Order: sequence, then C-alpha cells, then structure tokens
Amino acid sequence: MPTIKKSLDRIHPAVFLCLLVIFVIIASTAAAQKRKLISGNLNGLKEQKSYDIKFTYDSMHVGDYIAENQYLAQKSRDWELQEPGKGPAFVTQWFDDRKRRYEPSFIKGFEMYSKVKLSDKNAKYTLIVKTKRMEGGWSAGIMGHPGEIDGELWIVESADQRNEIAKIVFFGVAGKVSYGGDFDMTWRIQSAYEFAGKLLGDFLKRKAK
Repeated sequence: MPTIKKSLDRIHPAVFLCLLVIFVIIASTAAAQKRKLISGNLNGLKEQKSYDIKFTYDSMHVGDYIAENQYLAQKSRDWELQEPGKGPAFVTQWFDDRKRRYEPSFIKGFEMYSKVKLSDKNAKYTLIVKTKRMEGGWSAGIMGHPGEIDGELWIVESADQRNEIAKIVFFGVAGKVSYGGDFDMTWRIQSAYEFAGKLLGDFLKRKAK
C-alpha cells in the first residue's frame, strides 16, 4: 500500500486530471452503448408527465440464447430429479416473478430517473418493454456474475398502438453484483430490471424534445 501511495504522489496533477477525464469518457461511452434510439424520434415528448406501460416477453431467450420454452423444460426436469414437485413450482414462479418483482422494479427505476409517472391508463403514449433475453447470473460465494437483460423499449400512441413513435434498444444491462452467498437468481434479475428502468428513464429525460 505505501508503494502504491508513493506512485500516486508522483503523478503530476495535470496528468491525473487527464486520466480522470479519460476514465469518465470511457465510462460514459460504455453506458451509452447499452441503449440506443434505433427508429423514430423523441420530439414532442419533453412535456409528457405520464405514460401507460406494458411488458412483453415474446420469443424471449435465456442465457446463451436458449429459447425460453427449452430452458424451462430442462430446468423443470432438473428440479424434478432433485425434488418431486419442484419442477412445476419453478416454472410457476418464473412467470409470477415478472408481475411480482421485475416489472415493479423497472417502473421504480424509470420513474426515479425520468421524473414521469407510469401506469397511467389515460396517458397519450404507452411504453412497451419487450424483453428479448434474460440472464440469471450466478454466485459462487467470493465470485459472481450479475443478472442481465436485453430488449427494446417502444413508445406508441395509446389510442392506436400500431402508431410507433420511437424504438430504443437496450442490451447487456446488468444488475448489482453481490458476493458472499447470494444464490437468488430472482434477485439478480430483479436488480437488472431496476437498472434498465433507470438507464432508459434517464435516456428519455435527456433526449426528449
């Protein structure tokens, strides 16, 4: 530790400032790469105070792009071999967690960073969060990998949802990394949804015109 401190003390303040700026630019670029407007525009949305919201999981993949139905079939078989009755319970919880944990966490993060309200059935526009891939992550005590999600955020007219205003893609959005015995896959995925909400809420707030 003393050696490291001496090395840092020898760095010229101007060089240190330059390195700090480079680090901030790299970090900002990495964050920007996690979401991108791919069609339409955000014109006219700056004054919107609320949106309705819905979530879809059509044709979703899990992990290394395994189709969701294949993933659930395999996990159900694995759990049944370990504990009869646990297979169907796992599948039930898999779907229940969407409404119970993931979607509320996304809404919480989005509202916090966008400063708009969601789930307004009378709103002019609707946000459609389309999850395309979900990664549950893993934990081995002192090592771990966070949950991740990829997908698209569509902004459409509530009265006619065929009228698309904008599409934003998001990918590799990871939740918190937790060590020391975090074996709860559901918590890791929930954390990724909350961060995705924050990331997209911030994007909409800054880019809307």
